[in-house]
Parts: sequence; structure tokens; C-alpha cells
Amino acid sequence: MSILDSFIRPIEVFDVTNKKHREYYAEYMKTKTWGNCPVQLKVPSQIVSLATHAREQLIIYYITKEFK
Repeated sequence: MSILDSFIRPIEVFDVTNKKHREYYAEYMKTKTWGNCPVQLKVPSQIVSLATHAREQLIIYYITKEFK
């Protein structure tokens, strides 16, 4: 095992229903960097960026919650 392996952040697919993932996005909005995120978030499509995908999913999530 390389010393670099200890610096690799686990990879997770962004899940809008996961409170931690929403918190990570909120931190990104404050700092404009994913550098402080303890995991490496991934999106299902390579076409959009993580920030764009997360924003779109959050809009749908909160609109659905408010206007059932």
C-alpha cells in the first residue's frame, strides 16, 4: 500500500436524500471549493459538473417537499 493511498477520499455518488451530501454542497456554496469535502462526490453523467448536478437535484428535492 502506497503512502498516497491514505490521502484518497472515498468515492460516493451524489444522493440528494443524503443529509451529509446536502451539507457538503452547502459547504461548497460557502467556500467555492470541494477541497474540504471528506468524500469525492460523483455524478451519474459525465456531461454536467458536480455543482450543476447537485443544484438541479436540490431544486427538485426541495420543490417536491414543499409542493407535494
